[in-house]
Amino acid sequence: MLFKTIPTSQITPNLYSVCTKYVNFYIYKDEKFTLCIDTGIGVSTIRIAIDRI
Repeated sequence: MLFKTIPTSQITPNLYSVCTKYVNFYIYKDEKFTLCIDTGIGVSTIRIAIDRI
């Protein structure tokens, strides 16, 4: 099975994908909570990718 990343982007009004080179992680955000799923590949790479949103 082959998995591919998708570009850093907003998927739905509450769901974002963040591409950190080799993997994606996802952010779900509503008026009360922010939830990150997965961890990406490092804090500095994550910060750069989040700045693209």
